[in-house]
Amino acid sequence: MASDHSGTIMDLFIELKNEFASFRPDIYNKIDGFSKLLSPSTDSIQSDEPVSPVSPSLQQEIFEAVVKSKDSTYASVAQSASALPEGQSKVISHVVKEKKSNSKVVLNDAGKNSNLEIVGKMPKRKAIFLSRLGPSTTVNDITNYLSSLKLQYLQCNRLKTKFQSYASFHIEVYECDLQLLLDASFWPEGCLITEFYGKLRKDQISQAFTSESPANLPESNSSIPTVSKRLSLFYQNVRGLRTKTSDFYSSVASDDQDVLLITETWLCDEIDSLELFDDRYLVFRRDRGSSSDSCRRGGGVLIAVKKCFNPCILDLPGSDLEAVWLSIKLNYRQKMLVCVVYFPPSSRADTYVEFFDCFENFGFFYNILICGDFNLPIYDDFGSNYPTL
Repeated sequence: MASDHSGTIMDLFIELKNEFASFRPDIYNKIDGFSKLLSPSTDSIQSDEPVSPVSPSLQQEIFEAVVKSKDSTYASVAQSASALPEGQSKVISHVVKEKKSNSKVVLNDAGKNSNLEIVGKMPKRKAIFLSRLGPSTTVNDITNYLSSLKLQYLQCNRLKTKFQSYASFHIEVYECDLQLLLDASFWPEGCLITEFYGKLRKDQISQAFTSESPANLPESNSSIPTVSKRLSLFYQNVRGLRTKTSDFYSSVASDDQDVLLITETWLCDEIDSLELFDDRYLVFRRDRGSSSDSCRRGGGVLIAVKKCFNPCILDLPGSDLEAVWLSIKLNYRQKMLVCVVYFPPSSRADTYVEFFDCFENFGFFYNILICGDFNLPIYDDFGSNYPTL
């Protein structure tokens, strides 16, 4: 009966021990003391069989579980170690130090339904020094030359040189693409190539360019031109396009302008923009007449912009000005306000005031381009009238 009673108490204790395994370490000593009272000592065991080693205490079991856990941190290990006897704490001190030196925890098994965005580790970057190129070589020339390599990331800087007889460049890419740049067979004979060590200072840079592969950028921005590309513009007062559509179309198709600004188009709704421009362009018009037989001959403006610049019309409700206002993207960060306007001869002064008041609606633009026919008379100090602007 005594042995059955003792066995029942031991079973209850084991359950209690398991229940309290996750509690704070300050109760571990009490439980171990209770364990010693219930368990016979090894000295009182009368048996011919070899004595098995004493099983580890509860503190040791929990501490080992904490140390082995991949998600444990320095704080959790140190807290568990504080409950161990004084002699054993010295033995595990190196384990605690190891956890302290590697205290960052990365959870790879987190739930996938979270709305939080996770940013992966950025690849390392390496750079080369390129020199002995012609003095007229630009950053744009280098980036175009490197386009065949399909680099994931490219940052090219033209460096300031002691003499103007040559050009030098600092080219930075991801480490995985470095060997492509160090391949001597890729570069023209006679140029100097070497790996660049250290940090590039701003005062060493003459001209800069940064590009990243479309895979690392939002999809909607993949076709935006780079900052190093020069914007090509064409402006003309054509004095009527109704009878010149085919000639104008051929002229545009044979050229490669980014933005075309036209005044006095004399167009109407019956003439489609596809008769004037090919599918490279988006066309924004403000026609004066609504039909080809309209008595309101003259006037009319338009802007045609290549699609890669993502043009966006800017409306000004209630304005009667013959003007078109657009926003175009120069690169991933910068936009430009583009406007074409036509003022008929002898326009009233308040019409010009109304036009310039429109800029109050576009104060957030840093880059602004305005083209047009203002027909603004010029007077000297003696009241003499000169040709209009």
